[in-house]
Amino acid sequence: MFTGNITMSFRSRPKGDAGHSHRKSLLEAHAARHVERLLDVVGGEAIKFGIKLVDCDPVSMDAKVEGFSSHYNLRVRSDEEKREALYRYNSHISTKPVSGWHLHPGHIIKVDGSFWVCVSPACDLVPNQKGKAAINESIVAKIKPFMAVQLQRRSKPLGKEEVNSNTFVFLKGQDGKVNAYSIYDGGENPSPVWRLFNAEQFGVFEIDPVTKTAPLKVRYLCGSTGKLTLRTRRAHVIAQLRYEYALNLIQKLGVEMTRVGLDYVSPS
Repeated sequence: MFTGNITMSFRSRPKGDAGHSHRKSLLEAHAARHVERLLDVVGGEAIKFGIKLVDCDPVSMDAKVEGFSSHYNLRVRSDEEKREALYRYNSHISTKPVSGWHLHPGHIIKVDGSFWVCVSPACDLVPNQKGKAAINESIVAKIKPFMAVQLQRRSKPLGKEEVNSNTFVFLKGQDGKVNAYSIYDGGENPSPVWRLFNAEQFGVFEIDPVTKTAPLKVRYLCGSTGKLTLRTRRAHVIAQLRYEYALNLIQKLGVEMTRVGLDYVSPS
């Protein structure tokens, strides 16, 4: 079945470098679907095993006795410890180590000390394809245009409503500490900061096996005195949002870019 599906997909493939990228993307997609099927089978058994473990915990029978958490010294007492545990959990469920071989929605990129999330659709990020999107003849220039939204760090503790607003990213730094970032700056009339970047070599990268990050060279336009200049910067893909969390940010930016300005007058 796996080989048959791939053969059907390859019949109308493009040629040359575009064909190579096309085939690699198809193989990646087919492998992901089959792994998902395996996880569906294994996942059911893992859930049954997890329920057995919970049932073995003495706390499940009597909340007053000491359970597994006390044996492993898993006690969360102070508000700071609770917040750290919450941030770590949110980071675990929403992010993952960098994967893939080219840019995807949700890749978090560090450029000049700032963090940006790639929010271009996956179909627009396949190397050697869509050479007229955003930049004309981008294939000739061997670049991949992509949109990214900036992450603004929040230093103050987040409240329940803020966490549930679905506008935050919980990112683990090199020091092991998890910090909260938002696509909004927290001002009176917050608005996401977005930018059009151009990744060299079509956004293709190799992940460093030690740092688990991927080097990337990007270009972007910047205003100068009475003119525009093109800046080139070395960047790194340092983390990745899980797909549904990346789609959430894409939707947020889509709402921002399709908003309608109205002429209401507020009370003075």
